[in-house]
Amino acid sequence: MAGLCLIIETPCAGDSGHRFLSSSPELSESEITCIATEANRVPVGATYISVSREARQLLKNSTVREGTERIILDGIEIGRLQPPDINSLKAALTSLFSPLQALAETMDWKSNERSTVIVRSELQDWIDHPKFRDVPLMTTMVNSVQSGRDAASTRERMSLARRVVWAAAIGATAMLLIATVILVGRILSRDGDPGPVPPVPPDNAAFQELAEDWGCSPEELGASLLRAANWDRREEAGIAGLDSLVVDGQVLAIIEKVCTTSPPDQFLVSPAIEHQDEFRRFVMSLGINSRNDGLALRRWLFASWQKLSSLKRDASAARYFLSGIKVEEPFSKFIVEVSQVGLDEGIGEGFRKPATPLFDRQDLMIYFALTKIHQVMRDTGVAQALIADGHVESDLSKFINTLRESRTTIVAKVWIPQGVVYGEVTENGAAPVKRALKSLEEFLMHLSEHDVGAYTSRGFE
Repeated sequence: MAGLCLIIETPCAGDSGHRFLSSSPELSESEITCIATEANRVPVGATYISVSREARQLLKNSTVREGTERIILDGIEIGRLQPPDINSLKAALTSLFSPLQALAETMDWKSNERSTVIVRSELQDWIDHPKFRDVPLMTTMVNSVQSGRDAASTRERMSLARRVVWAAAIGATAMLLIATVILVGRILSRDGDPGPVPPVPPDNAAFQELAEDWGCSPEELGASLLRAANWDRREEAGIAGLDSLVVDGQVLAIIEKVCTTSPPDQFLVSPAIEHQDEFRRFVMSLGINSRNDGLALRRWLFASWQKLSSLKRDASAARYFLSGIKVEEPFSKFIVEVSQVGLDEGIGEGFRKPATPLFDRQDLMIYFALTKIHQVMRDTGVAQALIADGHVESDLSKFINTLRESRTTIVAKVWIPQGVVYGEVTENGAAPVKRALKSLEEFLMHLSEHDVGAYTSRGFE
């Protein structure tokens, strides 16, 4: 294949799930999969540049699908480009997300549902634009294809070679560090018995400086950066060694964003939330000016998810006993409704208590869950009952701010009407209903504690 090729991986293929779009009919599915897999691991490779964002799609059955949408420009000789050239191409590729969204919304995915790779002429039109005209082509790749060699196998060998080089580099670095430790130990032991030698930190000044600035361990920072860079690798982030994290391409890319951005925007550079304006406004409205603010707000969100999980569990146990009663009391109605609220697919999977102020998809998913619960509160009348003047804001952050002002009356408003409810439920239902109301009380009280300064000072870390 001569020339450039545009490859797109998108989760927004209607009800058909993930699909690939390609500008070239010459690339096979295995070749495209190989390129996309490599780009997912390292955004800029020897022959390609890629950009990504988190995409969210509402399906016909009301299920929400989320995933990484990636645009890859392949066929480039990266070695002939300077960093400014690479950044310029990244910006040009990022500008294609808008026409991609329009294309995805108008495509007849159903007619192509059996095709994993769909060739579209629009993609070739996009890369015929002047901003891609002077890109140096990967001539060695062209020659190898013309000589009849399989491109997919070639890429796999290139990928293996890169991994071998990385492994060799890491191994050499490790041997050098070990030798340094031994040498220092011998020098220190000349005047006495050798003491224990402290572990040698990774040789990455920016990484170490950021860990110190954010008040976390290097391991916590590495895991947080990888989770923010690529949510699909969140499990790997929890088990990967520090040596591999500090040389990971996606980690290096996002740490560069962090180090070149000032707070509070510094905490919002994850691709998962980069284009989520509603969520960003929510975060800003609750006030984050420092890393302490950002970390406290993330931990408040995480605790909100824990409280909500308990509420849904206890509400499910109480729903059977409340569904048949005649009392139209808002808090009881809310318990019945909240037990049936469907949250986004995958929510809760891989969640962990935040250790840094760097927001990622976990925070975004919790935010979406809270907006759904806020709507249920309004629909059942709970929100109106909680606010002194009965005026309920449709904006979640404004509602939370108003709820804070009414927090001293929350407990009474949840429990006072329940005498009538207890008279309606069966004897066996009293305990489950009481547990559900207690979980609701704790959830509401937690929402009213949104002030991040007070949250941190009260020891919720």
